[in-house]
Amino acid sequence: MENLKNRSVKIFIKYFDYILLLLIIVIFLGSFFGYFSPKLKEIKNIKDVKFAEGEEIYRNDFGYFEQLKFFYKEYESITKKDIKRIDAALPTGPKFPELFAGFESLFKNSSFELGSIIFFKGGTIESEKQKMPLIKIIKINLTVNKVFGYQNYKKMLSMLENNFPIIDVKTISYQGDNSYSLELTTYYIEEEG
Repeated sequence: MENLKNRSVKIFIKYFDYILLLLIIVIFLGSFFGYFSPKLKEIKNIKDVKFAEGEEIYRNDFGYFEQLKFFYKEYESITKKDIKRIDAALPTGPKFPELFAGFESLFKNSSFELGSIIFFKGGTIESEKQKMPLIKIIKINLTVNKVFGYQNYKKMLSMLENNFPIIDVKTISYQGDNSYSLELTTYYIEEEG
């Protein structure tokens, strides 16, 4: 029996390097398939998800970049003349003196007489888009005299429409003696700062 033990120990010592190597390989394979393989699959799935998210972000950013390029080209195509036309239609700031001078000049060069004019600030037009500039309202009460007949009435309205920034006629009242009272609304963009 002891001979068998000695013989087993001799074989074990002789092949110890191979047995140790085989044991290391078995432990490595066991730990790889038992622990590392599921972790590698998990990491691969995370990497695939992150890659897909990154690809989607890239596509969105690329679309946004294309929009910016389009807007920049459009912006570059705007001339100073166009900017002046936009400012004339929707000025920045209330510009009461310019409005008053415009009304006074317009009626001085026509057959109509400017009876009275009152300006006052109205409210704000609410925008659903938060980055839009605030558009403010100016209300104008105006009395016009010497408006004889329907053709002159149409001429007066056309004159107001064609010679000022955007003007909405809210109410028109005939006051008698060829005189009209008008309630007008015009708009401006609030200056930042």
